[in-house]
This record gives sequence, C-alpha cells and structure tokens, in this order.
Amino acid sequence: MLRVLIFLNILLFLGQTTVYSQTYSEEVVEISGVDIARFALKVSFEDQVKQSPTLHKHLLQNLCWSGVFQLINQPTMPCFVKNRNADLQLQVRVLPQDQSELSLLDNEGNRLLVLQISMATNDLFDEISRAVNLMSEQLTGMKGILGTTIAFVLKQPGYVKIIARTDTSGTRIKGMSYNPYITQFPRWSPDGKAILYTTISKSSRRIWLDRFQKPIFSLLEVHHPHSGGTWSPDGKRVIVTLHKNKNFDLFEFDLGSKQLRRLTTHSAIDTSPTLSMNKRSLLFVSDRSGTEQIFLMDLHTKETYQITMVGPRNTDPVWSPDGKLFAYTTTINRRDQIYIRDLEGEYKVAVTQGNFHSEQPQWSPDGKQIIFTSNRSGTYKLYVVSVDGTGLRRLTNTHQLFEETQPQWSQRLFW
Repeated sequence: MLRVLIFLNILLFLGQTTVYSQTYSEEVVEISGVDIARFALKVSFEDQVKQSPTLHKHLLQNLCWSGVFQLINQPTMPCFVKNRNADLQLQVRVLPQDQSELSLLDNEGNRLLVLQISMATNDLFDEISRAVNLMSEQLTGMKGILGTTIAFVLKQPGYVKIIARTDTSGTRIKGMSYNPYITQFPRWSPDGKAILYTTISKSSRRIWLDRFQKPIFSLLEVHHPHSGGTWSPDGKRVIVTLHKNKNFDLFEFDLGSKQLRRLTTHSAIDTSPTLSMNKRSLLFVSDRSGTEQIFLMDLHTKETYQITMVGPRNTDPVWSPDGKLFAYTTTINRRDQIYIRDLEGEYKVAVTQGNFHSEQPQWSPDGKQIIFTSNRSGTYKLYVVSVDGTGLRRLTNTHQLFEETQPQWSQRLFW
C-alpha cells in the first residue's frame, strides 16, 4: 500500500508548462496494491488529442521512460502490463488556445494533479518531460529522471573510442572528450559537475578530471586496463586501481591534498570499486579466489568478505542509490547477464536473460531502472530496463556499426 499526499492549491510554472495541484483537503489517499517500483496507469485520450499524434506519442513515451508508471491499456508501449488493475488514471484533453490538460485521478475520481501544457512551443517533448517529472516527484517524493544525462563510450568505425553523452530519450548525442587517444571509463561526480575518464596511449594510461571547463586535469597514471575507479559520495576522493610494488591494489586518492591511501594489499588483482553512500562499504572485483568474484570491504574495520560464490565469473558491481542492493554481471551458460541482489543473497533478481551478452549495469538516479550494454542486436548498444526486468528498450538509434558501452547515468540535466 502506498500513501500519496494530496497538496493544496499549488500553482507552479515550468517553462511553458502551467501546473496545478489542487484538492479540497490535506487528506492522505490510500492507494492499495501499488507496485513498489511503479504505478499501474490507465491513460484516456479525448478524440481531439488523437488528432495531435506528437502529443500522444511523446506523452506515452515519457510515461514509460520515467520508470514510475506501467501502462495497462497501451499494448504497443514497452511499459505495457497485462492483468493488473489501475492504481491511477490520467485523462488527457485539448483546451482552447493551443493548451492541453493532463488530469491525474485516483480510482474514485479524485483529482490528484492537474497540469496544463502549451502546445504552441518548439520544445513540446521537453515540456512533456518536465510535466511527467513533476507527476513522478509528487507521487514518489523523488526527483524525476527524464532529461537527465547519460555518459558512455562511443566507438565509430575508423575512430578511437570517445566519451559521448545523451539524454533519456537517446535522440541527442554529443561528444564529451576531445583528444587523439582511446578514452573510456566515464565516472560522474555525485553532483554531476565533473567527470573522470581514462585515456590510453602508446606510452601511458591516465585518469583525467574534467569539470567541463578548460583545462582538464591529469590525476593519476594507471597501468591496469580496468582502472575507471569510483567517487566518494562527497566528491572529494576517488578510489582507483594502481600498480604498486608489483601488485594491482585499490587506492583512495584525495583530490584536495593529492595524497594516496592504500586500501587493499593482496597479491591478486583488485579492480572495479564501488563505494556505498554511507562511505563505509566498498564492493570490488578480485581474482583472489581463483576466478573474478565480488568482494566487500568494511572501510572502518578493513575486514573483507567474498560476496559471490556461484558461477565462473561475477563482475561490474554497482551500489543502488539507497545502498540496499547492488547490480552486477554474472556468467550463466557462457552468457553474461545482469542480476540485482542484496549482500546476504536473500533477494536476487535476474534483470536480463537470453542468448546474448548483457553487462556493465548502472542505476538510474532514482534507483528504478538499470542501463546496460548488450550485443542482442549484433553490436553492443545501450539498453534501459526496469529493475524487475520489464519494460526493456534500446536507448539510442545509432548506426549498426557504432558500438556503445560503459554507460554512466547522472542526475545532471542534458546540455
């Protein structure tokens, strides 16, 4: 059961979008049977709306891509779900003077939210995205993710790998790294104002810090091919794999003092660190047990535990935004697949399956979706899926020969 607070007579302006939230009291409405991840939504369009295919298409797309809704009466959409009763209703109608109105209702017909959108705009898609974001935020208490930025590694035929960026629609793609070297492992800072990436040249591998203004800063020289590293939640430190004293170990690098602190001292190779939001639990990959497996280090006690035991290979761990779960890549029947689980292994969900590889998972900022790379189309491309494995969609529509890997999702809006 989910509790949804109804707000009193709030009037907001988002660009050309006028948003009304109104009711008769401050009562708390009980909506029973709501999936924890998403609301089952029935969308009803007036006949006049059907004459505006752009509005119709963009609204359904953004509702699906928000990760908050399942559509029970739109079978052509990736977030369509069968055999589920509606939790909420969305009525869409056209108003005079090129306006459209979205009315969000509970099952008793009470209005929870009313949004008015101007159709006389050149950025109707963005207007709809902002409206759906507000709807998501009012229902869940979490900031909507539509229009946020995804960095990834793009390989075009005849060119070296670069860092590119796109948004949640996947239609806008821009370069982020501009150098003659192979560039990979993008890592967003927690506030989205900076990014780390690794360059590979004939003479060295280096990690760079780019704050999106010249110059960029060279932080460290690294030697392991998987030295992308991770940020601390406060954005003041990074954890990377470095080669010291003939070992590939994890080190914490302070961005202010430029000081290094060794975290692991094992003769095995330790890579792919990911730090929890409480800054205490560090997941990483090590071959110290004979194969690549996921380990947990308590940074306060320095105690280390092996988390994954089953399968020939478990890699790419990444904490969920709330620190309760982690996503990772595991090998099953010689195919890489993505799973989500908790530390104890009591909760475990297969996010992908099939006769192809899916790997390198990353969470959406609100923890409701996973972005990953897969060769299900023949070439590695970016895909987005809900955490329960439903609603799969390909993110971009790039040429078949373009390869997209190593996604990183930030709350920063696309620019």
